[in-house]
This record gives sequence, structure tokens and C-alpha cells, in this order.
Amino acid sequence: MKLSTKARYAVRSLLDLALNYKGRPVQIKEIAERQDVSVRYLENLFTKLRANGILVSEKGKGGGFLLARPSEEIKLLDVISTVEGDLSLVNCVKSPSQCKRSSSCVMKDLWADLSQAMIRSLKSKTLKDLVKDYHTKISKQTA
Repeated sequence: MKLSTKARYAVRSLLDLALNYKGRPVQIKEIAERQDVSVRYLENLFTKLRANGILVSEKGKGGGFLLARPSEEIKLLDVISTVEGDLSLVNCVKSPSQCKRSSSCVMKDLWADLSQAMIRSLKSKTLKDLVKDYHTKISKQTA
């Protein structure tokens, strides 16, 4: 499975926000510039992330975006499923009744296992984990 650009940019942008939070909201324009993505594209992603309780926004001068809850409470599964929707690798895993081969298909179990492994992995990682991984990687590069 290949994650969409939406999923990759959503995670990258939230990591950027977490890394650049300095006690004030982070402007979407700043994130867009650092991540080399259009403001309009991020606005669409951030609208979904805000609606799902991952981000909050503050309007007006000095406004921007903030994490809605601590980074250790934001699971990557929540972020990716917010912008991607269902994460089943194939439709028959989600809706076996829609496949006429479902009862005899050996592959369905494999696809279900792979889908669950991916979901478990994304559920076990938080935004705080990515921040920590980023700092570890940067400190190794500068050492």
C-alpha cells in the first residue's frame, strides 16, 4: 500500500507545527513554506484535522494553529485515518459481504492481517514519538 500525499503532508505538517510551536499559534503560511506545499492544500487538510479534534485554530492577528491536545495523545492512526478514511488494504476486508469469493478466499485473511498490522503500528506511534525521533536524528547528524 502506498500512502497518499494527503497522509504524508498531514503527518509532516503536524510534526512541523509541533517542532515550531513557541507558545503561540503557528501560521499555516509558515508551515506551507517550510514543507514546500501550497497554503490552500494545507488549509484543506487542516480543516479535516480541526474537525476531528487534532488541531485548533485561533483567528486574528497572531492567529494560527495549535495542537488540540498534547502530542503524546495524538496517534498517527488518528491523523492518517482523518485524511485517508478507511485504512483497509482491500475492500473485502472492510465489506466481505460485497465479495462473492469471500467465503472461500484465502487471500482475504492475509489482507486482513496486513491491514491490522499497519493499524497496530500507526496506533502505537504518536506525534511526540516523531518529535523525539526527529531530535535524535538531528543530533546524530550534527555530532
